[in-house]
Amino acid sequence: MIQFKDVTLEDKEVIQSFTLKSDRRNCDLSFSNICSWRFLYHTQFAVVEGFLVLKFRTEGKLAYMTPIGEGDYRKVVEKLVEDAAREQEPFCMLGVCSHIYRGMEELMPEKFVFTIDRDYADYIYLRSDLATLTGKKF
Repeated sequence: MIQFKDVTLEDKEVIQSFTLKSDRRNCDLSFSNICSWRFLYHTQFAVVEGFLVLKFRTEGKLAYMTPIGEGDYRKVVEKLVEDAAREQEPFCMLGVCSHIYRGMEELMPEKFVFTIDRDYADYIYLRSDLATLTGKKF
């Protein structure tokens, strides 16, 4: 059983020891965002099999962020699936980018259904565009 812990300011070092080393650039992995939104999403975390895992609720449903770390990816995902089953909830993982999708399909072919939801996509602006804010597109 995974022992999840509520996120607090004191957890910054532990969480950033994973997120800052990660090649993933997802706004949801910023400690400021994790900490700021923890009250709305009831965010919890744990270190499992060498991975940081984040568990939260969105629209009343249980979800996990894609694990960050190094080790046996299959093992950590299986533990998350077990955790969801213990909570009697369907397994849902958010933040799965294309290279993680391909890796999961190789490790666990046809075990999961992947869907793209543009409402959860990150977007990038040029700094110069934000500095000038010209036009109506912003």
